[in-house]
Amino acid sequence: MNQLMQLFSPLLDASPSGIKAILLGPSGSGKTSLSRMLTQWYRSNRPGGSGFVVNCRIEGSEYNILMRTLIMARLVEGFLRGISIEEALISFIDSLEKVKQPLLVVLDDADSLLMRKRTYLMYALLRIHERSVKAGNNLGVLMTMKRIPNQIAGESFPDMTFLQMVKLNGYSEEELANIVEERAQLSLRSGSYDRGLINLIAHSAMPSGDARYAIEILARAAIISDSEDSDRILPEHVRRVLSILPSFPSESDLISLGSAQRDVLASLAISFSESDEAYATMGKMEQDYRRYVEEKGREPVAHTRLWEALSGLERAGFIKRSVKSFGKRGRTTVAYLIPPATALRRMLEKNDSE
Repeated sequence: MNQLMQLFSPLLDASPSGIKAILLGPSGSGKTSLSRMLTQWYRSNRPGGSGFVVNCRIEGSEYNILMRTLIMARLVEGFLRGISIEEALISFIDSLEKVKQPLLVVLDDADSLLMRKRTYLMYALLRIHERSVKAGNNLGVLMTMKRIPNQIAGESFPDMTFLQMVKLNGYSEEELANIVEERAQLSLRSGSYDRGLINLIAHSAMPSGDARYAIEILARAAIISDSEDSDRILPEHVRRVLSILPSFPSESDLISLGSAQRDVLASLAISFSESDEAYATMGKMEQDYRRYVEEKGREPVAHTRLWEALSGLERAGFIKRSVKSFGKRGRTTVAYLIPPATALRRMLEKNDSE
């Protein structure tokens, strides 16, 4: 939080200067919470200043994101109908030139916006100084992302590679325990849990470091406890939840994999973490695998070996395969990744670096 406050402190100056930055971190690492804290800090230190969070995934289109920004900044009273996004952007810039206090906007889940074909809004915000220096100085933008989409490294987003970036890691086990205990104190009856149970939940949520996953375990364990009219949430309730929720692989699970299995799993984790697809076809899996090993300077295995590697990953519980029909094109094998892709990718990258 201190890093974010220092980064956006120029907005508090008498002659403010606009800041554009990225807050990067996996799911459950606290990006949204930190963003809200940042906007609260800004509003309390800049009387009359406007700071708020707009969720790009919820708003959907670029037009809706821009309209929501205008409304939350109280620059318009409602959605402007019958105008293009370019016209709405001109209205936004005109308003920024007239505001008495700078505006701090957090674009939450901004990576969902960047993965689309059209990204006019993001490009325009990054180059807003070229249209109006005063409007650019009156605008601070923080974009939260789980990952940096591949296209940012390309020619479509050259400006983004120069942005300030704050990176968050997953929570430690102790931090997870404190988060879960705080949530338990807010939502559960005193005496219905103990610290041992909290520690069990935190340990079970590692190595992902995902606070949402840990809180989900607590919530479901509480539901099971209530269904049994139990006065306490027991470790067995947690274990039953873990038997239902997707589990995270352990270090030993990864070490036991063969080189081909590991390469296939890594390529799947990267592919799923960078898209919203629920499954991958055999052709897509093979394509992603070949690209991955070539980037690593290794030779890809033959199709038969690749199939054997997928079979091994399925037996180990990393993936699940099925056959899907695609209309007149016939049937094809698809694979679903069982552990969360971002957590799995982080574990594999950490393991490779050690």
